[in-house]
Amino acid sequence: MAARKKSFVEGAAVLAATIAIVKVIGALYKLPLFNILDDSGAAYFGVAYNVYSLLLTVSTAGVPVAISRMIASENARGRIRQSERIFSVAMPAMIVIGAVFGGFMMICCRQIANFMEEPGSYQAIFTLGPAVFFCCVIAVYRGYTQGHEDMVPTSITQISEVVFKFVLGLAVAFILLKAGYSSGIVVSGAIFGVVVGLGASIPIMAWYRRRALRRGSYRLECTDESTETRGDTLKEMLKITIPMTLSSSLLNLLTLIDVKVVMNRLKQGLMLSELQADVEYATFTKAHTLFTLPSSLIVAVSISVVPAVAAAIAVKKYREAGGVMSRSLKLMNLFAMPAAVGMCVLAAPLYYSLYGTGSVKATAVMAILGIASYFVCFQLVSTALVQASGHERIPLIAMAAGSILKVIINYTLTGNAAFGIVGAPISTLVCYLTISLVNMIGLKLRFPEKIPLARAFAKPALCTAVMAVAAAGSFAVMKLIGLGDIGGGRMKVTAGLFISIGIAVVVYFAAVILLGAVTREDISMLPKGDRIAEKLHLK
Repeated sequence: MAARKKSFVEGAAVLAATIAIVKVIGALYKLPLFNILDDSGAAYFGVAYNVYSLLLTVSTAGVPVAISRMIASENARGRIRQSERIFSVAMPAMIVIGAVFGGFMMICCRQIANFMEEPGSYQAIFTLGPAVFFCCVIAVYRGYTQGHEDMVPTSITQISEVVFKFVLGLAVAFILLKAGYSSGIVVSGAIFGVVVGLGASIPIMAWYRRRALRRGSYRLECTDESTETRGDTLKEMLKITIPMTLSSSLLNLLTLIDVKVVMNRLKQGLMLSELQADVEYATFTKAHTLFTLPSSLIVAVSISVVPAVAAAIAVKKYREAGGVMSRSLKLMNLFAMPAAVGMCVLAAPLYYSLYGTGSVKATAVMAILGIASYFVCFQLVSTALVQASGHERIPLIAMAAGSILKVIINYTLTGNAAFGIVGAPISTLVCYLTISLVNMIGLKLRFPEKIPLARAFAKPALCTAVMAVAAAGSFAVMKLIGLGDIGGGRMKVTAGLFISIGIAVVVYFAAVILLGAVTREDISMLPKGDRIAEKLHLK
């Protein structure tokens, strides 16, 4: 049990550290890009990525999780030959799927852009087409290595992808901008780095897999040489993948429809021109950059927990699986709660510091998205727990309910002059809150052991409350000394913001230690955790 918990937390730690690096570089990519693009360009970027996310979800959602879960289960039973068969069946299937969906995105880019009521985004949509194909291939490799509880290949390729995106994407965008090209072309240039980065990840993943097999790095013991037919293996994979794909695709499909609804309601409901609607939607797109940060870090937990839970359940160690579930929720809360509340409390200076503009509407969008970011994290981990325990249909019901509410609320609020674009983050909050609640109710009803939830939520929430007071109070002091007045100088506000964030972080970590939110057992699961626990004098 201890070994599996340690493997799970170490995997999460490796991915979390990687994603932290990836998000910093990603911010260095998006922030200057959004500052040089006009509002139309920012809107094109947002629309293109929403289309890309849908097709990527349809083609790959559930594949890494399914492969990871199947391989972890077979390894736990000693069926090593069947683990390799899973990989050999998945790869050709995903190559075909990637070619179909990637080709569709390129061939139908103009029609898709017109449907989204952003005709100028077609170049960006076209450019992202090959990315779908590359992601399908990468999904198989990542599912394979994650199933062996090896998160290093995923980490290495994520870093290489974001470096290409940052260096090549920004360089091409700046060159095209200086040459006087339109916003659509400039956005396509920025996205080109994403495509190249994904393409470069494939040979890296292939090399890691070959090396692991040659060296016997996974130290597996084959106690059962039986294998299933390729047809039966594919059938089992589809049985797991299809419900996951449907649930994730439904959310992304309705999110895509949601974008169309928002643009339509801004134009028809509020009678805004296309340019005015772009300005409104750009506010949401820009705030969305920070909104995705907490969930990107929590992806590490959701990925690492699947093979750990699946392996425990495969040998009917339900109490062990419940312990891993509780620990994953606790890790999620320790990161996601303070990030979400901090984003909400410091919404106004954050938006102004990032983009040099600020308004009551922009602050409201940022603050609501801050709270919503917590429930995105909760949704990621709760979905992973339900899927890892073999109940793939629960997330389908959860995401259907959340997505339908999202569209209804968006249609109602964004066309109302009292809300406008602020309706978009409200609908996002309600959507992910609903998904999280339905997932947890389903898990509670279906999982045979009681999951200890109190310790996963109570102390992280108390520490976060202390941090929120510190963040709000310290920024109020910054205002008194002239470093926090919105409109009083971007550099001054940025300085005051960083000081307040620094104080809040110190207070939060002090609260975590003093209130016992993190124990010696928790820390010992991390790389060099025993040494860290000694220095922190944890019990």
